[in-house]
Amino acid sequence: MNKKVIAMGVDSGYRDKIETTIKSVCAHNRNVKFYIFNDDMPSEWFQLMTKRLEPLSSEIVNVKISSHSLKNYHLPLPHLSYAAFFRYFIPQYVKEKKALYLDADIIVRDSIEELFSEDFDGFPIAAVEDDLAKNTFNSGVMLIDVDAWRREGITKKLLQLTNEFHESSYGDQGILNRLFQNNWKRLPQKYNFMVGMDTVARNYGIDSWYTESLKVENEAKIIHYTGINLGIW
Repeated sequence: MNKKVIAMGVDSGYRDKIETTIKSVCAHNRNVKFYIFNDDMPSEWFQLMTKRLEPLSSEIVNVKISSHSLKNYHLPLPHLSYAAFFRYFIPQYVKEKKALYLDADIIVRDSIEELFSEDFDGFPIAAVEDDLAKNTFNSGVMLIDVDAWRREGITKKLLQLTNEFHESSYGDQGILNRLFQNNWKRLPQKYNFMVGMDTVARNYGIDSWYTESLKVENEAKIIHYTGINLGIW
């Protein structure tokens, strides 16, 4: 049986958070293969996680991105990490055809089988529209057509765009939206329900957010804690 592939990009400061995300995935899913993109996570941690995941028919892969200049890129908020840019390298290391990228501030609270069965409909990426910026997607949860990314040289294109626009773009999300503008499939909000947007909605007077979100909250399969001080760990 093919494993469901999940890719994540972190540095060692997010170790407890990524463990929480992995635990939440495995509470509702089996046969998962985690690719952890990093540059400083200790090998002992991967050995421990391997032992924990084996009884769940799951595994973890240590993807070391050791030679990079990602720390030189501008980030829009101080709590964000350069590790967000590790997702650019997914097509170079993930051998499977499809992968789900997850940020480390996420809780999965249901099966993701249905999400993995989504068809790309010719798009290279599927994601949930960002609550704040219409017609753009939130990069915290992305279903990726890895074959298409390899075929189209997406890693190189993303790095070129980041070199050029990192000072003026909203981190990796701004770059991804610049590259995939009008070329992404919309997923239902239940796959990236953004907690913390209530504060943003209040500050920007987006009253419709409350009504629309109440409909989605109970059916949300993936919870994304987007606020700076919303740590649940």
